[in-house]
Amino acid sequence: MFSKKQRLNSVLFSLTFNQGEKVHSDGFFITYKNAKDHTPAKFTVVVPKKIEKSAVRRNKFKRKALHYIKKLDLPEHGVYVVVYKKLKAPYSELDILFENVKKEI
Repeated sequence: MFSKKQRLNSVLFSLTFNQGEKVHSDGFFITYKNAKDHTPAKFTVVVPKKIEKSAVRRNKFKRKALHYIKKLDLPEHGVYVVVYKKLKAPYSELDILFENVKKEI
């Protein structure tokens, strides 16, 4: 899991989700927003109950996705990212989406 400093709070989540730029695929969509350069990068993963009924499966996906995000070469400052799971999909789709995000950041 990310430390509390690296997670989006409710205000930043709403701001990023509503006003950020979106990148879509069949199984996921990523919303990101550029922040001030000196603020650390913040991330969150959303898995709706409608997609995964079991809390164990939702939390397992969140842990795996956050671990996966840590491995990627994303900027450490100046960006807020929300990963939203729409359908059951492989992590390879996240690769493609994050490549698009990296180009635009």
